[in-house]
Amino acid sequence: MGIRKQERALGYSANDLDGSLFTQSREVNLGNALIGQAAGVSVDQNATGPFGSSRVLIRGNASLSGNNQPLYVIDGVPTILATVFQSLDPNSIQTIQVLKDASAETIYGSRASNGVIIVTTKQGARGKVKMDFNNSITSENYATKFPVLNTQGWGRAIWQAAINDGDDPNASTTLFTYTQHTGANGYPVLDKITPIPYLGGDSTEPSANTDWQSVVFRSGIITSNDLTISAGTENSNLLINLNYLDNSGIMRYNEYRRYGARVNAGTSLFDGKLKVGNNLQFFQGAETPVPNDLGGASVLYDGIFVSPMIPVYTTTGSFAGPEGSGFSDRDNPLLTLYLNRWNKNSEYNLFGNLYAELRPVKNLMIRSNFG
Repeated sequence: MGIRKQERALGYSANDLDGSLFTQSREVNLGNALIGQAAGVSVDQNATGPFGSSRVLIRGNASLSGNNQPLYVIDGVPTILATVFQSLDPNSIQTIQVLKDASAETIYGSRASNGVIIVTTKQGARGKVKMDFNNSITSENYATKFPVLNTQGWGRAIWQAAINDGDDPNASTTLFTYTQHTGANGYPVLDKITPIPYLGGDSTEPSANTDWQSVVFRSGIITSNDLTISAGTENSNLLINLNYLDNSGIMRYNEYRRYGARVNAGTSLFDGKLKVGNNLQFFQGAETPVPNDLGGASVLYDGIFVSPMIPVYTTTGSFAGPEGSGFSDRDNPLLTLYLNRWNKNSEYNLFGNLYAELRPVKNLMIRSNFG
């Protein structure tokens, strides 16, 4: 409470958020759970980084250098690693405080120039052993499906472009054959669009009408489980939190899993004159990153812009999409995701502190903190 009292005395702008606000959170990371909870705090979910982390901004882009990460202070230990904060189990949080004024640098130095997020985690409560288990299963979907042309629409666009240029549509492309007649006003009128039967002359790869967004994206399932065990006596307390999160992802073959554990303990000795304890967190995360195709484009891009004429599979059951006549690049987005399915980004993180508080005389406390 000493830091908080000092912040109030100096007139800092702060938002105090109770941990119960995040208890029912269904977000993959705690950063997204901050959305709408504190004025002046924005979360860029489109800037997703490794291990499911998004970008939290306080007062917007405050730095011209590109480093706009706030300082996180978790149980008194500072860090600028967003993954440490965003991997906290919401059920283990007591309070979150957001400092938005640049004057926070008075306490935390230049690292606080982008704002400070102070987190206090729960401690064991006095009483008998208590066990809490929470489970949630949530579905998520691709929010916006872009309107794109199907094969017939693409063929019509090519035909119209040739007509606008005064060219013969049948001479301008090898992908379609057009039947047309001259209208009463003398302008060509399109009667029929016939796609080529096979791509690149390969009889196992017939032209198709593929909706690649439906192929690449799916409904994702987020499963979250956590177990909290707490106990305490007059002089000691203990809290153990175990958590597991599995996010199948809204993109096929793209997933994220995280295992975590937290141990908070404290004990008082010599009639309360000495208190020692720890707040320790361990988590291991693994994700399958979103890959790029052979040309360097993201599969997110390919899912929108790859030609609908390309089928997902050949008639023999293999993936379609090799180079062929009329296409400069025919990467199959689903094939790119499939080939990347074993590529993993993994992170192992141990974070926390060991502390000792000594009260040799009344109104004097000496605290040593190792984080």
